[in-house]
Amino acid sequence: ITEMNIFSSQYKQHSSLLSELEDMQNLLESLLKVVRKAAEITESESKLCMCTRILNKIKVLHIIIIIIILPLYSYASGAYDESLRDVKYRSSVGYTGGNTG
Repeated sequence: ITEMNIFSSQYKQHSSLLSELEDMQNLLESLLKVVRKAAEITESESKLCMCTRILNKIKVLHIIIIIIILPLYSYASGAYDESLRDVKYRSSVGYTGGNTG
């Protein structure tokens, strides 16, 4: 009977350890999910940053074309007129060419 009591108490201790191990396993799985989600967010942010950099470069190229290249081309071709000045003005005030009304 004494051996049975000892075995029973060891089983209870072992059972308790199993519960703790399961809790630790659940915790590790949760942490892994969090790390994966963080990696996904980081990847998305990285893509967004790259898109933003590309968009900024496109804006810079647009400004270069409107402010520098078009006037030089127009001057060289002798076609610098009111319409080009209108294009420069629309660019400077942020006109995108869409309907405003």
